[in-house]
Amino acid sequence: MPRYRWDGAELVEVTGADAPRAAGVQIIRDLPAYRSPLGDGWVDGRAARREHFKRTLTREVEPSEFRATYRNPAFAAKRGLPVTQE
Repeated sequence: MPRYRWDGAELVEVTGADAPRAAGVQIIRDLPAYRSPLGDGWVDGRAARREHFKRTLTREVEPSEFRATYRNPAFAAKRGLPVTQE
């Protein structure tokens, strides 16, 4: 049975391309398990990640905060990158 909608002047048949998308629940997958960089075990899922951050007093680093450091002079010279002197 065809469906129709009112476009302000007349009834227009709704086809599959014209049908509005259903506004429903969107499900986000859980994070895959990974070994903690601090070496204190596995972190499995979003809740475990939040708990790990609270327990270790750490936070996620924003991409704008990250600065690459190069310590190998041969690697840096070959690619024209600055060498970090620490």
